[in-house]
Amino acid sequence: MNRRRPGALHHLAFKASSRAEVDRLHADLKGIGATIVSPPREYPEYSPPGYYALFFKDPTDRAVTLGPALTLPAVSPAATTPYVRFSATGPIQTQYSKAVVAIFTQANTEFRQAVISASEGYLAGSFTYDLTIPDFTGVSGWDNNWGPAAGTTTLWIVSATGYTGAGVGTPTPAEGVTFSSAARSGSITIIGNAGRRSGR
Repeated sequence: MNRRRPGALHHLAFKASSRAEVDRLHADLKGIGATIVSPPREYPEYSPPGYYALFFKDPTDRAVTLGPALTLPAVSPAATTPYVRFSATGPIQTQYSKAVVAIFTQANTEFRQAVISASEGYLAGSFTYDLTIPDFTGVSGWDNNWGPAAGTTTLWIVSATGYTGAGVGTPTPAEGVTFSSAARSGSITIIGNAGRRSGR
């Protein structure tokens, strides 16, 4: 890879769930002889604040294969009152069959966010996923003002992962293990019972 050649791949980034996971990966990489370019630390020049990462070069003879694009999900409102219940649906792709996550975020006036995920076990036997914000109106203590509001642009991200080997959420690093992740994103604005959508 040559970072100075137009169109060349510079680096791949992997999202970790915690600083401890970054530190554990650092130890694992040293154990397999990877070249550590920069050990784990905070990078104030990157966002968001608290960005904690390490940089490494993959050992020789490692293959990097980019998987297929995630199929664009159908994002629509399952209901618009008393709060908007967004729904994201799509096919379960073989390469990304371990988990699917949908995140709906409104940050125009008040910050509201809904995160819905489904594991491989929950989706077992299904060929499609349906991640819909539940109807909480019958739940004691629930306030409908907490739900997504109509008339506000909502940013959405749907991501899916797949891997071989053992692990929960992500694979335990080991020789021959593969990990694949893909995402699509867009926006939707609900006006009455209709919606304006965009996605990529």
